Amino acid sequence: MLFRSSADAVVVTAAYDLPPSASISGNVFRDDDASGTRNGSEPGLAGWTVYQDFNNNGILDLTTTSIFNSTDTPKLAADPGTTFSNLTIAGLAGTISNIKVTVNINHPTDGQLYVSLISPGNIPVIMSNYQGGTGANFVNTTFDDAASTPIASGTAPFTGSFKPYFDLGRLNGVSPNGTWKLRLDDSTAGNQGTIVSWSMQITYTEIGRAHV
Repeated sequence: MLFRSSADAVVVTAAYDLPPSASISGNVFRDDDASGTRNGSEPGLAGWTVYQDFNNNGILDLTTTSIFNSTDTPKLAADPGTTFSNLTIAGLAGTISNIKVTVNINHPTDGQLYVSLISPGNIPVIMSNYQGGTGANFVNTTFDDAASTPIASGTAPFTGSFKPYFDLGRLNGVSPNGTWKLRLDDSTAGNQGTIVSWSMQITYTEIGRAHV
């Protein structure tokens, strides 16, 4: 943990961490006698920000963006049926403020497919709901709430960025840690597909920010 002044002049490193779900509260003071407790004569320090410096860069990162690739691919899809591909994230502090999902799926008839993301907390988001008609494949398809074209208005193989069927923003505010699942449902027998690869780009915030 770092205690950093607003003038960025002094850094004090404490030898302990907070769990990712923690918060920070209390008083910041100048510990003149290095006792770890505040004596009556030790002044408080106004205008300081206390935060957990999870990436140890000495800077309060309001947001950090990272890309995570699933290693649970390629995966042959059930025909018909449901297939899950996992992606596990661990050790991140803070909560999600934005998420994008990129998929590569081979299938001769996209209109038979239902594609969704399920969070570690079991929050589902439908990204493609049997879109694509008789078109084939999802090729470097990025589901992004900020995209201008809804997936329902796109054309297979859906290369580029598309607004998902439901907003991924419903995952904002949750922890990125845990096992995420890409769910692929194939409604009709006879055309088998493959989850070739998929990844998530997650923007998250450092935890425990408190202005003192």
